[in-house]
Amino acid sequence: IDFEREVYFQYFNKNGTLEFEQNIGMRIHGGITRRNPQKSLKFYARDKYGEKEVKLPFLAEQAVNRFILESMQESGGGQALIEVIVAQEIVKKIGLEQQNFQAVIVFINGEYWGLHTIRDRVDENYLSYKFNLNKDSFDIIDGHSREGYPAIYGDNTDYLKILDFIKNNDINEQKNYNYINRKIDINNFIDYYTVEMFFANHDWPIHNIKMWKRKNNGKWRFILYDLDGGFTGNKRDHTLDMFERLSNEVDCGLCGNSPDATLLFRSLMVNEQFRKAFSSRYKEIIEKYMSPERTLTVVDSIVNIYQIKSKN
Repeated sequence: IDFEREVYFQYFNKNGTLEFEQNIGMRIHGGITRRNPQKSLKFYARDKYGEKEVKLPFLAEQAVNRFILESMQESGGGQALIEVIVAQEIVKKIGLEQQNFQAVIVFINGEYWGLHTIRDRVDENYLSYKFNLNKDSFDIIDGHSREGYPAIYGDNTDYLKILDFIKNNDINEQKNYNYINRKIDINNFIDYYTVEMFFANHDWPIHNIKMWKRKNNGKWRFILYDLDGGFTGNKRDHTLDMFERLSNEVDCGLCGNSPDATLLFRSLMVNEQFRKAFSSRYKEIIEKYMSPERTLTVVDSIVNIYQIKSKN
């Protein structure tokens, strides 16, 4: 396997007790991280290394066969990484497929290598242990519209047919909306879009969007990940009008979301039943999860974790 190296991995808990150790495969994770001295890494348990699973109870109740070790320089710096974790913790109880985390101090060959975060890798294996099904039970696609919604695992044909249906039918007609409702988990769609919009993720949905479904008539659901385009400055902060960005119908190159990227949201918003459902749930999520009192409590708790780790 290209660029994968066998390493010996040990994990000690906060009390300094060794919880597990084993040989495991390691690769560099991500694109931007490759430019930095402190790189993000991903690890794979395989039979050829001795064990095909790793037990990390803070990530999942069941054993996993892969996970990510994100550096504090991931996505441009430690602040961005903490922001992503804060965002995911704020909405953790909504019911989206998302990543758990554990802050850790890393040593490589006995040398201090800084503060990192262990996280789930949301893929077919994640879905397999989350829903207790064989990984071949799922289709997962990259929602990158300019790349044609490529399949990450399984098949993308069903989703492409849905988009073709939307382009050629009026979703304001109830029968057409009902068809979309049978193919896409609308409640999940609303929750997911509400979260992304609230955090003003400017690098979405043209990028950083994945969908999955169970084969054999499952509904498409959206995976929450890579929120580092939210919470940002550089004229892309909370004042960014996400409704305007998601209403874009002009192919303006690099200026923002393409018409294909906004097609699903724009098409659903013409339907009165969907608009009412979206408005009601959006308000509910903002009031229940996004109040300043609640979000600041989450922010303080996450910052405290990383401050303590940084001092140790």
